[in-house]
Amino acid sequence: MRLIVTTLFAILALSLAASAATITVPGDYPTIQEAVDAASDGDEIIVAPGTYTSTQDGHVVNMKGKAVTLRSSNGPKVTIIDGQDDRRGIACVSGENKATVIEGFTITNGDNTWYDYDDDGNEDVWEDDGGGIICSYSDPTLLNCRISSNTANGVYGYGGGVYCWRSSPILTGCTIKDNTASYVGGGISIRNRSYPSLVDCTIEGNTAEAGAGIDAYDSSPTISDCTISGNTAGSFGSGGGIYWYNQEWDQIITISGCTISNNTAMNGGGILGRADDVTITDCTISNNTAYNTGGGIWLYDDGGVIDITITNCTISGNTVLISSGGGIYCNGSSNEDYTTMITNCTITGNTAPGSGGGIFGGNNTLTNTTICSNEPDQVYGKWNDEGGSTVEDECPNCSGDATGDFFVDVNDVLYVLSAWGSDDANADFDENGLVDVNDVLILLSQFGEACSAGAVQ
Repeated sequence: MRLIVTTLFAILALSLAASAATITVPGDYPTIQEAVDAASDGDEIIVAPGTYTSTQDGHVVNMKGKAVTLRSSNGPKVTIIDGQDDRRGIACVSGENKATVIEGFTITNGDNTWYDYDDDGNEDVWEDDGGGIICSYSDPTLLNCRISSNTANGVYGYGGGVYCWRSSPILTGCTIKDNTASYVGGGISIRNRSYPSLVDCTIEGNTAEAGAGIDAYDSSPTISDCTISGNTAGSFGSGGGIYWYNQEWDQIITISGCTISNNTAMNGGGILGRADDVTITDCTISNNTAYNTGGGIWLYDDGGVIDITITNCTISGNTVLISSGGGIYCNGSSNEDYTTMITNCTITGNTAPGSGGGIFGGNNTLTNTTICSNEPDQVYGKWNDEGGSTVEDECPNCSGDATGDFFVDVNDVLYVLSAWGSDDANADFDENGLVDVNDVLILLSQFGEACSAGAVQ
């Protein structure tokens, strides 16, 4: 019996594979939408280079719930879906799943125009959001796409680049850049029990009142190996790089292997948020700016119970201009009742004019962590050392240590090469205003060495 069932499944699989078609645009159909309309589950639509627009309302392309692969033949640089500032680029609003694959497009000039996607005659809260891409009750896969220069306008404009409403898409290798939302989520807005995964993405140069790069509300995104940089929240906004808030739903935030740098906000230049469970691992959070509090990270409890774990992270060079918490700011109605577990981290070179140049507030447990050279102080609040930690006014001397982990290794070589020809102070070891061959020679002379304890930089 088992052999019969297995054979039937094999025959069915072969039949489905044989029936799958390859459709070309503009060869078989002149527009992407016509190709999607004609496609069946399992088909592949291959789109030739060009700029594709539309005159239909709401979007350039509606995937209509089909489990098809929509792929450009030559990549996003030459294959463009253009909303012409009059409609969003792509709509996934009909139960698309992971088998709906969108690969290798630039989605640009999209606008969050309202469209009655569920055809009920009502303007539902999600139907006028998402400038570049809207996902509602859908879980598509986006690969190697560039989502840029899209806009979500209006009093409450959500998701300039991407909007997720009860959706869990997978975005891999995508660039979300230079998008704008009038309210939250300039790059991507993740709302109402969504569980997306962002892998190896670049989220850069986006603007919004809050959550300029990423906004998450009552949702649990997983963000890994991403670069989140140069995003700007509004004059009263929060979370330049990432903003999250949990009100009614258990929210778990997982951030790993990310670089979060050069973002700006009123509070929480790099990150601001409240969630039930926050895990930040293997991240570099550097050179972010908050006008008020929390240059690198701003965490608060708002009366709930939260678990915060920060492991193997470098938090450096972050700045507060008015108040406190240059590196990390912990605040809330019971901010000394929750514990921030900080393990194998380096917190250095952060500044605040008030208190807590390194860390302000909270109840902090340190393990194998170095906190030093923050201004005006290292930790303003409760902390205890579980072993191996150093909290000092001045860091050990470490010429050649560009990454700030107090060890000179291949990561420093890569950093110096990326800063070549600039005046990056982290890589300009001889302090002559230029990263050049002399700095490489200094690094090589210290390669494989740990910082010397007790020395002054």
